[in-house]
Amino acid sequence: MKKTIQDDNLLSKKEIKYINDTIFAFHFPWYYNEQSVEGDNYWFYSHSVIQRTELGGGAMSNISDFCISLLDKFCKKHKIQYKKIFRCSINSNYSQENKSFLHTDHEFDYNHLLIYLTDNKGGETLLFNDDKKTIKKRIQSKQFRAVSFPKCWHIGVSPKEGKRMVLVYTFK
Repeated sequence: MKKTIQDDNLLSKKEIKYINDTIFAFHFPWYYNEQSVEGDNYWFYSHSVIQRTELGGGAMSNISDFCISLLDKFCKKHKIQYKKIFRCSINSNYSQENKSFLHTDHEFDYNHLLIYLTDNKGGETLLFNDDKKTIKKRIQSKQFRAVSFPKCWHIGVSPKEGKRMVLVYTFK
């Protein structure tokens, strides 16, 4: 996959209901992280769905099958074949002064799929050219928008208000 794909119509009403009833539920488990990238002090909450392969991999959540089905649906719709999921997590953060560092998720080639679970003022994802200075794409946060792109330097921007919640996959 060499291009960015944006899909604002991926999720069905049934899938949206599942997200609202499960992920947005009061009892859904979230875990505090002090930093997004080593040394950035950009705190956030996460829910690991599929553990990073470099940590052992494997399903970590009772929603793993649901999340894999969304990746399968996106890939089928956009004629993308994948062999492996390197990680899947739901990340949530709130407005804060600290900024996440520019980063890639892995040292090797991979693709991203982001599914925004909330609407936010701000909260976009910025994709950069290899020079790490020039923004090549600004992806606006829109509830239930799915966006896929190949490995590149990127940063998730803190929302101006409310919380930013994104389902994140890396795969190849």
